[in-house]
Amino acid sequence: MYGFRNFDASGLTDSLAGFLLGGLLFLIGLPGLISGGKEAITFDPHSKTILIENVNRFRTNRRYIGFNEVSDVRTTSIGHRSDGSITYYLLLELKNGKKVPLFYPSYYDGRFSSYVAEERCEKAKEYIGIQKLTLF
Repeated sequence: MYGFRNFDASGLTDSLAGFLLGGLLFLIGLPGLISGGKEAITFDPHSKTILIENVNRFRTNRRYIGFNEVSDVRTTSIGHRSDGSITYYLLLELKNGKKVPLFYPSYYDGRFSSYVAEERCEKAKEYIGIQKLTLF
């Protein structure tokens, strides 16, 4: 807006300005229309796999991770108290060094609760078979 403060076009009418504003708002909202979707995470103890399924309007991506590929599961967060809220999610650390976020900041029950994230982490460790490390 600051760049166009001295813009003076003799052919610019109110209806054209409204149309251009509508086009700008459409372009701003287009990524939200395209990227909207949901994520489903399934721990299958029988096949010993984790299924991460991302469904959006155009396609479904499925990723399978074997329990034997996981080296650790931990709870992590994004955000700061000074920003107003912290969102918690799980992070799978694979044996090849890659990190895979589960329940990454999206809309699910308990995303602002460290207690819920810790419960999910413990349940994931149970399924995968990672022993809890106890220090004495």
